[in-house]
Amino acid sequence: MKAKYEASRPREKTPEEENPIYVKYRKSLSEYKEEISSHRDFYWEDSGNTGIAISKFMSCVAEFQNLKGKISPQLFEYELGAIKYVEKKYDEAKKHFENALNMPENVRKMEAAFMVMRSLQKKNPKSEEVLTAYKDVEKLFDEGCPDPQNLAFESDGYLAMWHLARAEYFEALQIYFDRYAIINLSDLKDREYTEIVWGESEESLMIALKKCVKVNLEKMASNPVFAELATSYLVSGRNPYDKRDLLLLWVEILEKKGLSFKPFGGKIAFALYNAGEYEKAEKVLSLADENEPLVRWVKSKFLIRNEDYKAAAQIISDIIKNYSDGSLAKFNEDEFYFWGFLPNGFCLRSNDGEFNSERHLVLRNIENKDPMRSRLIAEYGLLKFNLQDKIGAMECFFNADYYLDAAYICEKVLTLGELKNYADANIEDKSPKANFVRAILTLRILKEENSLENARKYFSGDKKYVEFMETFADAMKIAKDESKPAEIRSVANWEIFTLYCEGAAEMFLEFYDSGRPEYRYEARPYPKYLYTAFDHALKAADLMPDKSLAARMYVSSHWKLKDSEYIDIAYKNLCKRCRGTKEGEYAWEKHWMPKEKENPRAVLEDLKKFYPYKQL
Repeated sequence: MKAKYEASRPREKTPEEENPIYVKYRKSLSEYKEEISSHRDFYWEDSGNTGIAISKFMSCVAEFQNLKGKISPQLFEYELGAIKYVEKKYDEAKKHFENALNMPENVRKMEAAFMVMRSLQKKNPKSEEVLTAYKDVEKLFDEGCPDPQNLAFESDGYLAMWHLARAEYFEALQIYFDRYAIINLSDLKDREYTEIVWGESEESLMIALKKCVKVNLEKMASNPVFAELATSYLVSGRNPYDKRDLLLLWVEILEKKGLSFKPFGGKIAFALYNAGEYEKAEKVLSLADENEPLVRWVKSKFLIRNEDYKAAAQIISDIIKNYSDGSLAKFNEDEFYFWGFLPNGFCLRSNDGEFNSERHLVLRNIENKDPMRSRLIAEYGLLKFNLQDKIGAMECFFNADYYLDAAYICEKVLTLGELKNYADANIEDKSPKANFVRAILTLRILKEENSLENARKYFSGDKKYVEFMETFADAMKIAKDESKPAEIRSVANWEIFTLYCEGAAEMFLEFYDSGRPEYRYEARPYPKYLYTAFDHALKAADLMPDKSLAARMYVSSHWKLKDSEYIDIAYKNLCKRCRGTKEGEYAWEKHWMPKEKENPRAVLEDLKKFYPYKQL
């Protein structure tokens, strides 16, 4: 097959192929084929351009008849076959192609033999005649027949289709796998052709693989390459239960045949563990290579189930330290990748993170993070958390790009004093991680100590960031001062609301740019600060005595939140407090919020008469 793919057997165009009428006919035929191939059978008649294409095509077919005697009999017969093939008259097409094949000229023999095979396949894809026609193509190739279109190689793909049609899935898989391997490893200069055929071969390989694993697992087990291919497919996918039954059958087959689990035991154990088949997973682990990183990782999961966090942490730390040498770098349980596969090349796109940890030796000198390694580091962080190492857990989450988990520790787990100590120890660090910690610390100082002076020590960022923090501090101070009039505190809370929705999002996004953060599945899909923002907006509206202004506040309070739960809270308060305003009447009559919502900044502009910062 490799010889067929790499063979370059061009042929010169004959003078008759330069004939203007022939060139015009060929162009029209190509346009028609392109038009009809872009629609499904039932849609052809509805296409506006199809009628035009057919008309042009028939006109050129009529002109083509005038070429009889002016081009070689072989070329004339071949083109008659091409016309009948396009018209789906496969019996007639086959006869013309056979006539061209049996003529003494050598110019179109390969094309004619190939099209005989395709015509037969269109008639009956299971017919033994297809195999005979394929052998004719092979014979012509072996005899040195010109093959400018790599049709000998293409014929192997049609032979695989023939096997698929006859439910001979393992035979089809073997051919598709060889085709894929040859194309994927090819360094031929004709990249456009290679990429097109590569895409088609990958798709065909997947089709054959899916069918093969359902009925031919025993055959696949007998071949090391296909055994690994079957394993990698069976352990892939986001839902661990989708292929569980097939995977259990696969384990049974491997055991019955007495085959070693060492090449892929970790993958199988991991999939079984995720599917809840713990006993089977432990059994596979006992038969697998105990030094394989994936095997050790699954073992750590059983240790965690038994609450032996220290032993589990030791395993994961060792895996992380030796990660670049381990098989985990090429494992991903969510997707099945063929890219680079021959036979064990599953790889993940890197997220180009930069690793910088001075504190944890186990995490040092690791570059080019990928999602799997990030997940391992995050798991290490969870184990540290369970072992009461809160700072260590936070740093793991940062270095894994699990910024929301790190933020949770900064905001909820560490005391303000502990967070200050950490920030003080890293005061010279200007990395995104350190800036993120300082940003959270600044907000905590403003909220918990109400001290702008203390917060300024930890400011990090440009002028816009400093202005945001200072404005936020002023607003927080006034919002908490119950000696201030309700209108003043209302405006301060509204200012905090707008700062959270606009400023906080903008300020904090820059800290997420160190890498794409991994988000845990949460009941609420929005960042936490938006819920805090909503609380301040609601409080501002509740404090505002002016019902007309309060109504506008209620309508805008869920500006960034689309959850019906929060809209409903604002709606009820609007109906309760603001009857008599146009917004309140609308809400009461329609039983829902008014559609018109204005930007909270516009509301703030109308509150200038109450603006607290002018009265300090």
